[in-house]
Amino acid sequence: MSLTEGIAREEGFYVLNSRAQRNNNPGNIDWGEYAQLHGASHGDPRFAVFPTAAQGFAALQALLPGPEYRDLTIQKMVERYAPASENDVSNHVPVLSDLTGLSAGTVIDSHLSVELA
Repeated sequence: MSLTEGIAREEGFYVLNSRAQRNNNPGNIDWGEYAQLHGASHGDPRFAVFPTAAQGFAALQALLPGPEYRDLTIQKMVERYAPASENDVSNHVPVLSDLTGLSAGTVIDSHLSVELA
């Protein structure tokens, strides 16, 4: 499974009628300038609402290799993307590693270059 698909699964995108699915937002990307630049029309109120799931996936794929996450390991990316103040990071990292086959120490850029090719 790709990294973006693993994140989508962890964010509940594949659960029928989940917030992520209703919003076509597999990464539960926050509403704001980044989401608007990637086609989101509004927030619900916190998370962006994309016109299609494909646009939501494209926004997530563009986010990960960007400056905020570039050169981070899976562990550090999860700590930043899903902070411990809101999420169980100690659970997210091993689950994401199991889903993707990537270790917590894998640098995401090295995987995304293959995933996005």
